[in-house]
Amino acid sequence: HSFVSRLIQLTSKQQGDTVLMAGDFNMVADPTLDRSASSTWDHFSVHRGIPLICSCLDLLDVRWTLHPTERDYTHISRAHGTISHIDYFLVSPSSFFQILRVDQRPITISDHAMVVLELHDNRP
Repeated sequence: HSFVSRLIQLTSKQQGDTVLMAGDFNMVADPTLDRSASSTWDHFSVHRGIPLICSCLDLLDVRWTLHPTERDYTHISRAHGTISHIDYFLVSPSSFFQILRVDQRPITISDHAMVVLELHDNRP
């Protein structure tokens, strides 16, 4: 997957040890847990992307780390008749202690749920 390869290449060149990556990656980390059972769309070519990004860049998926047993979906596709989790916060392990919580809001006006990451303010 060229997006994943390019993202890993660009991010690995960054200096420092703090990475916070967030967005609609348009791929699931685990097809069994991150999409509705009725999905017929084949995620085989992209479902390795999130684990590969996390592995190569030593990042943690905030949602899975804080809520490993919860099934939540951040995207609804009426065209495909599916719901899936494709929006992520990925963070460096050294910065994980700064995370207070991650919450998901209901899907209302968009086809995506708003996902909110709250960080501890380290300023004196």
